[in-house]
Amino acid sequence: MGVYRIYDKKSGVSYLGYSHHVMGTFKRLRFELTLNASPNKPLQRLWNDTGGLEMELLESVATSETMSDEEVESYLRARMYYWCDKLNQHNRFVQSSVK
Repeated sequence: MGVYRIYDKKSGVSYLGYSHHVMGTFKRLRFELTLNASPNKPLQRLWNDTGGLEMELLESVATSETMSDEEVESYLRARMYYWCDKLNQHNRFVQSSVK
């Protein structure tokens, strides 16, 4: 579980997201982008224009078992916004995965 980014090394453009299963999300995103089937059209255009993008885990998140699903979702979202601020990448988001 964590916050990740998909980015172009040359331009520095990043798309951030969060997932309960980051590695599975990376596989799904790469599959969709390779097939030109991503629902995120700006991300798909960037992928097509650059010939591929880098994917990285920015932060692994551990949550308490006592947290509700809503609290976990809120915490992950807050951490994603923290990274948006840190990387100065506002308004570029990948749809978060559902648990």
